[in-house]
Amino acid sequence: MASWHSVLAFLLPLLLLSLRPEAAVHDYIDEKFTFKGDAFVVHAGREKLYSSEDSYIRFEGIQFRRNKAFTNFSSKPIYAVVLEGKDRKSIGGYQRPVCCRANPAEQGACAVGEVIRLPSVKDSDRPYVFNVSFNVDDEVAVLPSNSIEITKTGMYKLHFIHCDPRLKDLVVEGKTVWKNPSGYLPGGMAPMLRIYPLFFILYSLAFIFSVYHCWGQEVFLLQKWISLAFTLGLLEVFLWWTYYDQFNETGNRPPWKTVSAVTLGSAKNAVTLSIILMISEGYGLVRPLPGEPRFKMLFLGVTYCIASKWLGWEENAELVNDHSGVASLFFFLLVLVLDAIFICWASTSLSATLNEIKVIVSGPEVSDPATSDVILHHV
Repeated sequence: MASWHSVLAFLLPLLLLSLRPEAAVHDYIDEKFTFKGDAFVVHAGREKLYSSEDSYIRFEGIQFRRNKAFTNFSSKPIYAVVLEGKDRKSIGGYQRPVCCRANPAEQGACAVGEVIRLPSVKDSDRPYVFNVSFNVDDEVAVLPSNSIEITKTGMYKLHFIHCDPRLKDLVVEGKTVWKNPSGYLPGGMAPMLRIYPLFFILYSLAFIFSVYHCWGQEVFLLQKWISLAFTLGLLEVFLWWTYYDQFNETGNRPPWKTVSAVTLGSAKNAVTLSIILMISEGYGLVRPLPGEPRFKMLFLGVTYCIASKWLGWEENAELVNDHSGVASLFFFLLVLVLDAIFICWASTSLSATLNEIKVIVSGPEVSDPATSDVILHHV
């Protein structure tokens, strides 16, 4: 077992280093601007992109819509700003203003209401900035279609920014395509396209071994639970494998595969933890059937399955925004508490079970013949 751990620990870092980052499609549906610092901002995406002639960020159908009641004026520009990691100081930040105010405007550095842009020393085209304004009576302002060729590998961020407080309830619609030569998959997810086939093979071998070992023999209930965990794991990794493959090909996440994979993974984790609890309680070692905590074990397992399912769905539902919502934090804390309960319960039960085994093994007689048979079969 230790040799397998050593092989995996050696191969996985090499596998990760050999992968190139991918990209994604970001859709915007009535995304609202929020006031931060001295500007109104929409965080529209963040991806790791690889330098190549076929790598790009493309704006498709980006339009800004304002309330019809506030269309009686020409607005200040609304910007689409693309930053590479090292360019973050070029647009405000670090307690410097993002929007041009009166003093810099008087010095001729910028115009009031514009976003302050400092060209990069290494590439004067960065950060990439595009803008559009509302004319009088315009309810919609359309950003011209643009495409940015990626000439430097790095982490890129897109922000929509404006400095006009009169643009109340402004929203953005459309989509951006972030692409590398090998597909649409985001850089952080790129290793999954190689790792999940490996997991599928390992789970298949474990499932075949489990079926072969149990075929034609007396099967304990605990063995059935273990086989169930292998089956759920096999289905889960197969769904994630096809999920990432489809995401990489189309740039869109298949919702039913997301829900199914998250549900199967949550059920597998709950079953696995229940198996650990059953063994810690002494099932199959010092007692043939679970004792009084059986209902508590079932209740805790079902609760854990539901909480981890919702946590997985919340995490996979964050398609555009980088920040997590309140619901994600709630389910994360709930799963954390349930994990702690499982660990404490398993630790105390295992200690009691080991002490009971010592007493039974060292004693001259075993009072319960059924218990004796179980111990002689497993010890």
